[in-house]
Amino acid sequence: MPTENVPAQLVHESSDIQLNDYDVLSKVREATNSPSPLARLLQEPAVLESLSRGQHKKKEGKRSSRSPHREHRSPFIMALAIAEEERQATHLKALLGNTADRLEYEIHRAEEASGRAQYAERRATEASGRANAAETAKREAEAEAVRREHEAKRYQMQLEGVERELKRVKDEMRRLEKRNVELEESLEQTKEACRKYKTALRDHQIREENREENRQLRMESCFNDGRNEGWDSGYAEGYEEGREDGFEEGLRKGRKEGLREGRERGRNEERKNALEAFDRFLAEETNGHDNNRRRWAQSIYHPDTQSLSELSPTSSPASFRS
Repeated sequence: MPTENVPAQLVHESSDIQLNDYDVLSKVREATNSPSPLARLLQEPAVLESLSRGQHKKKEGKRSSRSPHREHRSPFIMALAIAEEERQATHLKALLGNTADRLEYEIHRAEEASGRAQYAERRATEASGRANAAETAKREAEAEAVRREHEAKRYQMQLEGVERELKRVKDEMRRLEKRNVELEESLEQTKEACRKYKTALRDHQIREENREENRQLRMESCFNDGRNEGWDSGYAEGYEEGREDGFEEGLRKGRKEGLREGRERGRNEERKNALEAFDRFLAEETNGHDNNRRRWAQSIYHPDTQSLSELSPTSSPASFRS
């Protein structure tokens, strides 16, 4: 049997007992307050008539004296019976009064017990409500705990994933840093190699330019010498015969050679200016080491230039051609 149904059953039983007690108590009160049998007997018309008849006979008995003992026996017995009945009725009324008081006391106790039962029922209902609320709160707390546990596991998995990703990113960063260092070293090596190649190329260009310049100077010197020699010999042999033709040919060749010489001189000056600008740039880059190389290169080719300048102007064209 559920515990919450016991107080309700007790209340219903106590209410039934209380109703029955009130019925019995009303009956007892009615019996206690009812007239005694003697009063009811005296209120009956037949008894009143017999009493009045007895009194009338008593008045007549004074006049006749026939069987006096028989006439007085019936009223005496009746009086004894009535007295006994009155005594028993009084005793029963006293018992009924005590019973009514006891019943009223018990009813009061039953009412108190009913009140206590109702209070206990309310307390039980409240306790049941609190228990249900506590049970509901417990279930909610358990569900919340399970949800929090699942969330904690999910966050733990996410944290582990983030840690793995962070480790991978760190490894990638270290690899990239190492690659960057290698690339920087390779870049430095490439720059150094480029500087070396530029220096070598510059030295080669300087040597080639000096060779070309020396060759041009040699060719010009030989041409001038040959032209002068040819002109002198031609002038001496055919001054008169080919004066006009020689003049025209000399003018044509002189113009042509002058134009060529002007162009060569302009090229040489431009090349010289370019070399000087390039040397200044290289001097800023290499702290002037290339100037030493250039002077060294010029010192190598300088004797050839001196030898060309020291060539005899009277050299024959045949020797130049050889």
